[in-house]
Formats: sequence, structure tokens, C-alpha cells
Amino acid sequence: MPFQNKILKNSLFLLLLGVVFLLLENIFFQYVDAQGWLHESLFMPLGVFSLMAGITGIVIYFVLFGLSLIKHRTK
Repeated sequence: MPFQNKILKNSLFLLLLGVVFLLLENIFFQYVDAQGWLHESLFMPLGVFSLMAGITGIVIYFVLFGLSLIKHRTK
């Protein structure tokens, strides 16, 4: 059964969620008013946080996967 690893599954979900949040930010909620101020919604920080958490989780997954390969290979 694919995606039995919780770290990988949650990381991919966070990456997808981050992309969706950033797309929603660019499509609907970002604008510059007449005075030149940029108005953004909460989707921008949530999207960036989700992307960063997803990337961090994937890096952790690959480090743990590499360590387990090294551990099994040395036996």
C-alpha cells in the first residue's frame, strides 16, 4: 500500500496545501490600492508556512530513508 509513511504523506499534503493557498492569494486576494499599498490576505503567510513545512518534512524523510538504507546495508 503506498504512502504508509506518515512523514511523507503529511509533507506532500502540506506542499499541496501551500500551492493551493498561494494560487488563491494570487487569483483573488492580492491587490494594490490607489496609494500604492499592497493588500494581502492571510493566504500568503499560510501558503509560505505550508510550503516550508512540507519541504522540511520531505528533507527529514529522505535523511531518515538514507540512514535506514545505510543501516541495512552495513548488516
